[in-house]
Amino acid sequence: MNYLAQFYNTLFMAATGVDSIDNGLSILKTVVTGIISGVGILIVAWAGFEIGVAIKQHDSAQIPSKIMGLVGGLIMIGIGAFIGLFA
Repeated sequence: MNYLAQFYNTLFMAATGVDSIDNGLSILKTVVTGIISGVGILIVAWAGFEIGVAIKQHDSAQIPSKIMGLVGGLIMIGIGAFIGLFA
């Protein structure tokens, strides 16, 4: 194995050396990132609904806070991909 592959394995593929523990941690990471992304999808859907209601009611004061909710949901969806890159 060359130096770059060893560096990649030590930097991004941290492992305990025990396969059952490594598999459990991998499953736990997958479940947690899935939950975070799922909550993000719900927040995006709800924020989109609230933006539509605010526009329908001509309530321009609430639109910026609803857009922030939408962006927050998108960030939560992206967390799963971000964690997948580094963990």
